[in-house]
Amino acid sequence: MRLLLLVILLSGCGSTTRIDTPNGKGYALDCSELSECYFRAGQQCPKGYTVIDKASRIVSAPYQGNLFLGSRLTLVIECKN
Repeated sequence: MRLLLLVILLSGCGSTTRIDTPNGKGYALDCSELSECYFRAGQQCPKGYTVIDKASRIVSAPYQGNLFLGSRLTLVIECKN
């Protein structure tokens, strides 16, 4: 059970945060895979979007003396009008 919780924590669901950009509205998308970020960008901006920034980071979680690593991605987009 704990291992399942750890896997969920590392892969996890992404978040979407609405942000204001210089040219309109945008979003910061936190994802476990880049394809997930691009899919969610298309859902948030049906008329298209511009990628403003893209970053990745390593996350870790200890479990029974071992350290499990995973990656998280952030894609910042601006919706086209």
